[in-house]
Amino acid sequence: MNNRGYGVFCVGRRVVMAHRRMFELGHGLPPSGMTLHTCDKKTCVNPSHLYEGSKPNPCNAGAVLLEEIERKALPAASSSRGRPGINNPRARLTEEQVKPIRVFPDQGVPPRMIGSSFGVDAKSIRNIDEGKTWSHVPEVARQVEAPKKRRRGG
Repeated sequence: MNNRGYGVFCVGRRVVMAHRRMFELGHGLPPSGMTLHTCDKKTCVNPSHLYEGSKPNPCNAGAVLLEEIERKALPAASSSRGRPGINNPRARLTEEQVKPIRVFPDQGVPPRMIGSSFGVDAKSIRNIDEGKTWSHVPEVARQVEAPKKRRRGG
């Protein structure tokens, strides 16, 4: 991260701004001007949140209005955290691992023990158990619909 809060990395001996490189990868061309963020987060590198533009002059109210109009014409930044299951690059589990994980809490196994055996934390196991994550897996969705009649383990 540089002193202005933007992500940077080195390619050879050259320092590259992360959001500019991701714009280039996502849109096929390097930005000719500034690369701006629809989400207003300097650390964001999601290509769908990045667009080419210029900072308006604060004295020029028309430019500020034009920038707002251009921004509204862009697709909104996704409110969801990403793609479900193994299509999410941050996923640590597979659908085949999630199916048995969903059964263990019913048998009284604590989420902490389940998580340590699969390399995830207890919160991830509780989220699966409550159907907050991996709900696209039929076994998880079916069991979430059924009422729970078990005592939670620690």
